[in-house]
Amino acid sequence: MDKLSLDELDELEDDEDEAIILEYRQKRIAEIQALSRKARYGDVTDIRAEDYVQQVNKAGEGVWVVLHLYKQG
Repeated sequence: MDKLSLDELDELEDDEDEAIILEYRQKRIAEIQALSRKARYGDVTDIRAEDYVQQVNKAGEGVWVVLHLYKQG
């Protein structure tokens, strides 16, 4: 290290920075891939008033239902 010039030290530092960034990037990609593999279910559907009880009240134990109420027009 003592024999390296300033330019060589800067280059060595840049290489270390790149390695850290690359490692972080690989970890982040792995996290994102793990999240995308998680089991998820559900969909967005329109239901009529007649279907409400079946689709919402009888959805099942532990099933969350999110409603977006709107009126056409």
